[in-house]
Amino acid sequence: MFGVLVAFAGAVFLAPITAEPASASTPHPDGKIAILDGQGNIYLMESDGSGLTKLIDPWNSGGSVVLWSPDGLRLAFTSNGYIEEADGGMYVTTLGGDARRVTSEDLTGVPYSWSPSWSPNGAKILYVGGSDLGIYTVDVAYGTVELIVSPEPQIGEVSTGFESPTFSPDGSRIAYVERSTSYVSGGDLPWSKPRVVFSGAIFVADADGSNAVRITSSLSPAGSSTKYVDDDHSPVWSPDGTSIAFASGVPGDQVSSVLVVVDADGSDRRELTDGSDKVLYPTWSPDGRSIAWSGDSDSFVIDVDGSKLVVLGPGSGPSWSSNSSRIALNTAYDVVTVNRDGSAYTVLDPAGLPEDSWVLDHDWQPAFPPVGLVDPGQGRWSLKGWQGEMSTFYYGNPGDVPFMGDWDCDGVDTPGLYRQSDGYAYLRNSNSQGVADIKFFFGNPGDMPLAGDWDGDGCDTVSIYRPSEQVFYIINELGSQDTGLGAADYSFMFGNPDDRPVAGDWDGDGVDGIGLHRDSTGFFYWRDTLDTGVADGSIFFGDGGDRFVSGDWGTIPGRDTPAVFRPSNGIVYFRYSLTEGNADTWFPWPDATSAHVPVAGNF
Repeated sequence: MFGVLVAFAGAVFLAPITAEPASASTPHPDGKIAILDGQGNIYLMESDGSGLTKLIDPWNSGGSVVLWSPDGLRLAFTSNGYIEEADGGMYVTTLGGDARRVTSEDLTGVPYSWSPSWSPNGAKILYVGGSDLGIYTVDVAYGTVELIVSPEPQIGEVSTGFESPTFSPDGSRIAYVERSTSYVSGGDLPWSKPRVVFSGAIFVADADGSNAVRITSSLSPAGSSTKYVDDDHSPVWSPDGTSIAFASGVPGDQVSSVLVVVDADGSDRRELTDGSDKVLYPTWSPDGRSIAWSGDSDSFVIDVDGSKLVVLGPGSGPSWSSNSSRIALNTAYDVVTVNRDGSAYTVLDPAGLPEDSWVLDHDWQPAFPPVGLVDPGQGRWSLKGWQGEMSTFYYGNPGDVPFMGDWDCDGVDTPGLYRQSDGYAYLRNSNSQGVADIKFFFGNPGDMPLAGDWDGDGCDTVSIYRPSEQVFYIINELGSQDTGLGAADYSFMFGNPDDRPVAGDWDGDGVDGIGLHRDSTGFFYWRDTLDTGVADGSIFFGDGGDRFVSGDWGTIPGRDTPAVFRPSNGIVYFRYSLTEGNADTWFPWPDATSAHVPVAGNF
């Protein structure tokens, strides 16, 4: 709905949420690539192959999987033996190499934990393990293990087990494979051995393993050598949780399979490939538009509508950069990166990696736009930068309204506080605990702050929105040391009662405009100019109860777009353009509470 220009007296503004970006644009980073080699060593390197560091140096070889946590701050990996532990299991390590075992023979009955999958909030890991090879979860912080799905007992020559359990993006469900193993005759010759035949089906269940429903394949007729008609395996959720992609083949056919997408309830089956090659390790792009997978020798990518099939080149185990522009593969001794369109196939040759190091697995680190959470009741700020670095400090009094801006024009955003009781602004020029570097009075008690670069000079100033009038008061200067400011440079009406004000450069012209988020409908309205008028644009983004924030996320240089913090699940959802659609990426914040409000900027 465009044409928003309504003003009412006596409006009540609810939770204050603001976010103001620095004027300078910061490009979206790639994140690091983790490598697991055949000796159980884990390395980290930049996406161009530089900066190789050894993170884990175990005394015993083994392991098969390395997997980034959703927040990009930890790695899970499997190992046959590590440090002083005789048994293998699954480990979690920080980026400082502080690793600890979270599953072991003591807990699960076997020295291996297969197919790990992080929960979206990073609190649990889902995996196959135990003496019964069931599906388990382990609480990463406390080591509490829970069996959530038990396999059926072996019937005759057919045994069943589980593979590839994985959490849905919102953590409410899991998908997994029940795969049967049977043996058929290999021929009549004396030296012929029985041939192994797999069949499988995809199941979806609640996160605790209850209410499981088979969504693919069907049971074989009585007397068949396989349990299921098809061999379905390797399920992966779409980023929005509405669909599942998987590989589907004919039992006993080890040569070919097809890439299939179904709705999460099993309906609307779409085959995206023709079955002329294998489908292994399918993985969905973070933006939800494409699926990559490995074939017999090359890897491929295709859009989810079946168009734009691209041969990426030799390599397997595709993992995506967080901005969905590139894909990493591993060959026998190398890691390669390639663009989504198949161009720029590059073999990385990191200095320091042994030439004979066999690459078993790799994973590309999630890299997220810089965002922070503030608990106004405690004055506690937590700011997460592009590479996962976290800064935590205390600043402010209970009830102060937090925001951020570049007050000294150095390209770095730092904290600001607005004290609604007296209209004072308190600004710091560093992201650390301390007293205000700048303080001044502007506005009336009850006004709401927003910061922006209103004249394109590279410096942010503090302006206000007056809920009682639905009027913005914009000024292009900062006060100093308890002095007040004069009249606003711009004042104009925009919005409806209870709309939440934000600022941002919506059109990329270097000058910030204003915006409003309407909690009652989930619509965001913005204006590119600092005057009264109808909205220049509007989009729907977020659910009721979400807390809105805007910032330059680095994908469209110099432009600000929305994000929302969802207190109900502790996740921040980002949209990379001012267009309708689902979140382009999301970031879990495990210790977030309902008290937190989001801030953003170039930290």
